Amino acid sequence: MDDREQIAASFLRERFLSVISKLEGKPCTAILYDNSKVKATFVATTGAYNHIAVEDLHTPIGTVSSALIRTKDIQSLEIDIGKNDL
Repeated sequence: MDDREQIAASFLRERFLSVISKLEGKPCTAILYDNSKVKATFVATTGAYNHIAVEDLHTPIGTVSSALIRTKDIQSLEIDIGKNDL
């Protein structure tokens, strides 16, 4: 990787981390690969982005106060954010 590519990768990583940090406390809806739909409040991601931490997870069988969802189980994740949030 040359210097330009490293600078671009660094810039994109910084922007990505900035967006992730601004998602904390936002309501989210996840469609899982078993086609179930769950709603929760986004808290954080693990360092390797293998899991997302959520609170107040509403599932088809009940509510959990806090949980980790494996990202490989998520088909899609919707989080409403406004332009000002970014």
